Amino acid sequence: MMTIFNTTFFFAETIAEKLCAELRTHWLKASTALGVLPPLVLKMDSEEGVCRLAIQTYLQSRAEAARFEEEIASVLIAYLSSMFGPEKFTAFSTIMEETEL
Repeated sequence: MMTIFNTTFFFAETIAEKLCAELRTHWLKASTALGVLPPLVLKMDSEEGVCRLAIQTYLQSRAEAARFEEEIASVLIAYLSSMFGPEKFTAFSTIMEETEL
């Protein structure tokens, strides 16, 4: 079964264009290089000036997802947080495994 590394980004509308450029340049490039499928980008409705976007990276194992989190995601989230400030940007990641019911 496949492992999904999901990260949801919450950010101010005022930084949306610059943040999306950073995500395309860094996050999607790493996600595409390491993933077994192209990453899935999901846009959610904005609420009170806060935009929400999720990126799902498909990996072969929980170990690879943990490695992606440690070597890529945590570094990029820290970089983006320092660039935009915690009042305009935050992100949360979750490792999920595909399953059958």
